[in-house]
Amino acid sequence: MTTDTSAEQTPTASPHSLLNSSDPAVRFNAGLDLVRQGDPTGIPALIEALGHESASVRLFHAGKALVQLGQPAIPALEQALQSELPQVRIAAACLLYQIEPARFAALLPYLNAALQSEEQQVLADALHFLSLAAEEDRQSVVPALLTALRSPKPADDLEGWATDQRTTVAIVLAKIGEPREPIVAALVAALQGAIPAVRWGAACGLAEMGTAARVAIAALTATVRNEEEEGPVRVEAAYALAVIGDPKGETLPVLLDAVQCSSAWVRAFAARILGAMTAPPTPFEEPTYFDAITRALMGMRGLPHLAESSARVVTALAQAVTDPDFNVRRNAVAALARLESQASAAVPTLLTALHTADIGPMAAETLAKIGGEEVVARLQAALQTENSTTAAQAAYALKLLDGTPPADHAVAPLEPTPHHFYCQVQVTLDAEKIAAFEALYQATLARGQGETVAYTLPYPKHEFLRYLVEGKGLFLHGSGKPDIDVLRPFRYGTDAADHGNVSGIYADRDPIRPVYFAVVEGKRCFGMTNGYFNLTESGEHSTKGDLPCNERFYKLAIGVNGLCRPFWRTGMIYVLPPDTFTYEKEWTSRQPVPPLLRVPVTHEDLPLHEQVWG
Repeated sequence: MTTDTSAEQTPTASPHSLLNSSDPAVRFNAGLDLVRQGDPTGIPALIEALGHESASVRLFHAGKALVQLGQPAIPALEQALQSELPQVRIAAACLLYQIEPARFAALLPYLNAALQSEEQQVLADALHFLSLAAEEDRQSVVPALLTALRSPKPADDLEGWATDQRTTVAIVLAKIGEPREPIVAALVAALQGAIPAVRWGAACGLAEMGTAARVAIAALTATVRNEEEEGPVRVEAAYALAVIGDPKGETLPVLLDAVQCSSAWVRAFAARILGAMTAPPTPFEEPTYFDAITRALMGMRGLPHLAESSARVVTALAQAVTDPDFNVRRNAVAALARLESQASAAVPTLLTALHTADIGPMAAETLAKIGGEEVVARLQAALQTENSTTAAQAAYALKLLDGTPPADHAVAPLEPTPHHFYCQVQVTLDAEKIAAFEALYQATLARGQGETVAYTLPYPKHEFLRYLVEGKGLFLHGSGKPDIDVLRPFRYGTDAADHGNVSGIYADRDPIRPVYFAVVEGKRCFGMTNGYFNLTESGEHSTKGDLPCNERFYKLAIGVNGLCRPFWRTGMIYVLPPDTFTYEKEWTSRQPVPPLLRVPVTHEDLPLHEQVWG
């Protein structure tokens, strides 16, 4: 392996000298630093980055800096419009529009051309451009969007729903809304098309249009009832039907059937929708549609109310509490909790559920929300049962009802279980393991820098990784790419927090999260969550990674629709020296880093792979 150790990569080199680096990542970061300081000499490096494979590099890092620079960037962006690369042309057009919105008419040909592109990244950048455009400007591209939605091009990845841009096209068309008839007709046709991701996007779009899409009710009903259809398509169609249809006459019969269908995924969401529609309206909810991503984060809101139908809904949800699938049971109990006193007919079922380890605590909380003298009496009776779990959950419910523990029944603190969102990974590194791990580490280094570990030890790989972190002070980076010789400081994603959006190499002093990043195919997941924290002696949360791993709590999750896709992949852990990493709420290096060694991993090497939530 060849590694560049020249002075151009040292921390003392000036940004201007780094613009001449042979490494594109070094040039990019130098240009980024200069442009952010208002120095236009960094512009060429950022224009070069407009052709990068990552939209985050093109439009978030480079693009944001060029837009903030403003007028001095315009000549270079105008020249980029003449590039032979469609990716560069549409990125330049998008940035020029952000600097001077009055240019929209002149940039429209570039936008229309990109909307017809067969390249998903070009189409994605065009849709990003469109998302920034004024409402009146979007009308002019409806014909191009309709053509893009009807494209018969096979999906690049049949399981990568989040990366098929036609799903976004469908939602964008719905948000534009006019002319209504051709848009609704196109969405209904797409709902019945050959590609599951596009059908899902069409259902999202129809829900976005609301009652303006009433002609789609028959097609949506057929989709929800189709046992051969993909679960997420049926779920989104059910949600669209709930938004568009008459609650009692058109939606309720379909949902009552869905909560008993063969798909556990559909049953779980049917329970959620029934609970949302039957729950008493609150002053905090507005009758507006929340898009698919928002619903995944915030829950379903804004659905029409199912007046005078609570008895039928409670019966269906009570039956779902005994469903063989844990996720269905969990969602049914949560739905009953939303109904509060309306769910009193489900009390016997919930009392029976108190003895279960998975939904018992939720059943106790739901009983407390239902409340009433009868519930209190039956919970007090449950305290006398010989089943200690039932008695403990009954005590928990009574505490929630009146705020004081019942006599002779102390309410124990919750213990970590596989059903809790935050889990621990306990490891004991004894002398025998440490000796084996050190020998393997030294033997791999002796074969050369960057070599792959030949792992044959009888211990889980995450224990070896923990030794490298805690025993050797090394950093870990997880990736789906198995052949990286030098990690380069490009940020390929974006983060909800500013500190997660530095253009650099991200690494971790943790043995679990890098494995998660390595073995989860992010393009199929509709978003990823990878939280962890340590509890300090003062009870505060720490995420720096400088406290013992055994005292760490993890929450690993993906977007809920990702759970229906085969999202596991093989991956690689790159073990990195700590020299160039600095900490500002994330460990980041702004310099290229060659790995010391690499460790192949699969999802079975992730000790919490059965606790990845949606």
